[in-house]
Amino acid sequence: MQRFINLYECAHHQTEDVDRPLPPQNSPLQMMNESIADCIATLRIRDENINGEALILDVLLELEKTMISLGFPTSSFNSGQLNISNCLKKRLK
Repeated sequence: MQRFINLYECAHHQTEDVDRPLPPQNSPLQMMNESIADCIATLRIRDENINGEALILDVLLELEKTMISLGFPTSSFNSGQLNISNCLKKRLK
């Protein structure tokens, strides 16, 4: 989980969205920035580890468990889970 978070935060720097003004909360631009960071972290873990796909599935379970324990509604992390799952399935051409 910590590796995913580190890569996710690094992805925000890599895409330079941290160097621009913050878009409004839940705006399409903010959601796109979050989705891109999720996907970059997902693909790096998947492609850099022999068991990368299993690690990402563990991340998804931990994210859900943690967010529920913090009182977030299921709807608040469904889109992130879907995005991570879709990125996990992407293959290089």
